[in-house]
Amino acid sequence: MELGTEAGNASWQYWMRTFFYAGRATIIVAPNGQGKTYFASWIMQKAIIAYPEWSFATNIPFYFFDSRYSFLRPEPIIQVRSLSELFLVLADNILKGKQTALVLDETESFSSSHNWKDSNWIAFLNISRHLMVRGPLLAYHATNLIPYELRTGQIGNQIMPIIVRGKERYIASMNTKPHMLHIHSEKPILPYSHLGWTGFRPDVDVINLERDLVSIDIREAAHLIKRHIDKYILDDQGRRKRAKELRGVKIECPECGHIWNYTGKSKTYAFCPICGHRIRLSSEQLSNSAKEQLSN
Repeated sequence: MELGTEAGNASWQYWMRTFFYAGRATIIVAPNGQGKTYFASWIMQKAIIAYPEWSFATNIPFYFFDSRYSFLRPEPIIQVRSLSELFLVLADNILKGKQTALVLDETESFSSSHNWKDSNWIAFLNISRHLMVRGPLLAYHATNLIPYELRTGQIGNQIMPIIVRGKERYIASMNTKPHMLHIHSEKPILPYSHLGWTGFRPDVDVINLERDLVSIDIREAAHLIKRHIDKYILDDQGRRKRAKELRGVKIECPECGHIWNYTGKSKTYAFCPICGHRIRLSSEQLSNSAKEQLSN
């Protein structure tokens, strides 16, 4: 791994901790087509080597585009398509004693389209810090799209633009000598994440969740999330869902312990969204009301 020499006097372990700074967002910024997704995928691959015990949660469709190629996905990388999925992954990892690093691509797309205000970012990052999340590492298309508190460093770590020279990419930062880190763009990451963005839904009332989490310790917070995350889920209009509107059958995976509401059509088997374990649905789980929901 050549990060040590390319980053001047900084070791590659230092670089991993810089990109995934605990509890503060690090931002990479570049116009469309300049390699933000490539860089995020590249740095995750490097971080797995540096810290194989970490778990990486990401909304990048990286190794998730076709189940036939799932064997290519490194085990530490987990796809999350919504905040509720992310919080459940965090809770599972906390209870297993694992640290989570978070990478979110196309950040301004979900924040602008879902009325995601600066106050939501503050609450989310406070929760991330409390749950000891590494990062998040966020990708933006332009500096003016970055929320004020992140842009000014009040709740962020640093902003690092991607620079393209010829066919090579570099990331600029105050911590490198001579202020640029070379990204090996001639070495493709396969399968590369150019097959479209899967989206990310900020479907959790983070302001009220922060209020309920920050006063309890991290393991209690993990248990609260696993048992009661449904109470904080928002509908498409940003309103808190009522408990009776929540559909599905609550299932706990015997393999990894993940708990979620299954809303699929099968009445025989369900597959864990975290580890892929096949779970047989019992008649007890499929109550009359649950059967009715599943058949709709």
